[in-house]
Amino acid sequence: MQRKKIILAIFSVILMVSCSSLGKGGKNLYASFFAEQGILYFIKPIELTGNEEKAFMDFTFKSKQTLEGNTRVNISFHTDKPIHKIINCQIVVNGNNFSLTNKEFMFIEKKKDKFESRFSFELETPHLKEIFTNNAWKLNITEENNTTHSFRTTSLSQKKINLLRDNLFTIFTQ
Repeated sequence: MQRKKIILAIFSVILMVSCSSLGKGGKNLYASFFAEQGILYFIKPIELTGNEEKAFMDFTFKSKQTLEGNTRVNISFHTDKPIHKIINCQIVVNGNNFSLTNKEFMFIEKKKDKFESRFSFELETPHLKEIFTNNAWKLNITEENNTTHSFRTTSLSQKKINLLRDNLFTIFTQ
C-alpha cells in the first residue's frame, strides 16, 4: 500500500513536469497519457481563494469512455497557520456536497508569510462530470481543532473550469 502511494506521488510529479495540453482551448489545463486499461488524465491546479488564503486543487484519474473508479485530488492550502490534520473536506457545487475521502497528509512548508500544507484525497470519479458542469465552486475544510476554511473559485479558475468542461468532460459517456 505504501509502495503504491509512493509510485502515485512520483508519477504525479512526472506528470506535472512533462504535461502538454490537448484539445482546442486547452491552454495547458490538462494532460493525458496512455496507461493500462485506459488513459490517465491530470488536471493542472485550479486556484481557489478565501480570507487572504489560497488553495490549489489538481485531479488525476484514469478512464476509457466512462468516468469510473476514484480520482486522486491533491490540494495545497496556503494559510497563515499550518494545517496538520483535516477532519472534513467538501467541494460544494450547485448546492451539492461532494465529500473528499481517504485524507492523507503529505507535507507542510513555510513560504514567505504563509504555510503550504499539502493533502491528498479521493473522490468518486463519476462526480467529476457534475462538479465541472458549474464553475462556481466552494471548498470547505474543517481542521481537527474545528477551525474552518472556505475557498471559492477565482474568475480565472472559472474560465479554466469552463474550458475543461467543454474540451475534456464532453468526451466521456456516463
